Amino acid sequence: MRCLHALSEWEALSLNMENRWPSASLEERGELAPMAASSAWVLRKWDRMDEYVASMGSDSTDRSFFKAILSVHGSQFDTAQTCIARARDALQMDLGIVDDYNRVYGTMVRIQLLSELEEIITYKKSVDQPDKKAMLRKTWKKRLQGCQHDVDTWQRVLQLRSLVISPSEDARSYIKFANLCRKEGRWNLAESVIQQLLADQARRENSQRASPAVVFAHLRLLWDIGDKMRSLGFLVEVCASLAHDIGLDDPRRIITGSVEEIEEVRRLLSRCYLKQGEWRQELQTDWTPEQIAEVIQCYHLATQLDPKWYKAWHMWALCNFEVINHLENIDDDRDEEVQRRALLSHIVEAVVGFFRSIALGGENPIQDSLRLLTLWFKFGADEEVSGVVADNFGTVSIDTWLEVIPQLIARIQTPSR
Repeated sequence: MRCLHALSEWEALSLNMENRWPSASLEERGELAPMAASSAWVLRKWDRMDEYVASMGSDSTDRSFFKAILSVHGSQFDTAQTCIARARDALQMDLGIVDDYNRVYGTMVRIQLLSELEEIITYKKSVDQPDKKAMLRKTWKKRLQGCQHDVDTWQRVLQLRSLVISPSEDARSYIKFANLCRKEGRWNLAESVIQQLLADQARRENSQRASPAVVFAHLRLLWDIGDKMRSLGFLVEVCASLAHDIGLDDPRRIITGSVEEIEEVRRLLSRCYLKQGEWRQELQTDWTPEQIAEVIQCYHLATQLDPKWYKAWHMWALCNFEVINHLENIDDDRDEEVQRRALLSHIVEAVVGFFRSIALGGENPIQDSLRLLTLWFKFGADEEVSGVVADNFGTVSIDTWLEVIPQLIARIQTPSR
């Protein structure tokens, strides 16, 4: 039971509880009740949850907390406020002397949930005040970003807010939560969150077409699980569909939608193309000219769709950098001038990409700077490369070069080829 609760396997936990509960002693019920109430809450089995809460000790913090949730769900706001106050008093006593942040973080999250329950009461009362409700939703989204990126914390917060906000109304937070589950290897929970989102969107929007952002999150999950070829095939289709929606395949096509909606689609499509490039690169067994062109094009489209995104420029430049190393180490039977022009085009693209990624202040500016220096010292004698360096030199901060002075001094006497 504890394992199912820790893994958030709510369906299995609920089934086990329903089988075990009738024959359990009063003492066993008191021990099982918090886990049983959690599963009933997630699955929205309110009558069951009420039964489980009734079996908890009268002075239990869990009883006050879950009773407050039941009261808010039933719009019994005065009872809810009494339970919230009782639970808060008990939790504040549990805090004691704060000498270990990690030790008390769970208690602090529970106190935050109590505060949000009070805000949810305000939200439910503000039926005719849409501005107030919008302000609360904005506050909740911002607050969630300040929480630790921990699956259990995010799950409890989102589950509490589901009392008044459906998954499709806060799809971005649920997608981030699904991605967090995926990264931590909680694949069943990630799948459950995504399916919950898809079902809620289909019910509320009366549409058979799933949200592209949710589909993208689902494909990333399938990829991590191991279904890589199918994931890539579907991602190619998603990219083609989104590109068509914003007229990328036909500039003459009339596009409907607000500027904000179109920009959101462009941003998502940029992420899709970048992921497509990464997946193609991982699956390829050899750098053929066709494969190189496909991968480079994916990264290039990512940079054009979201020009201020560091990662797109970094990956485009890095891919070109790797292609340069590949082309220098293979026997190419093409004409020498053709080889030189192909190599030069990748050098120019890599230089432009690294300058842009450095200017955007990425995660590893020193690594990008060192790769740029490598290209500059190795190919800077070429007039076209020198011109590109000169054109882009002013786009980055002078402080960029202060961090790589030792490398500059070490290479200053390097002869050009």
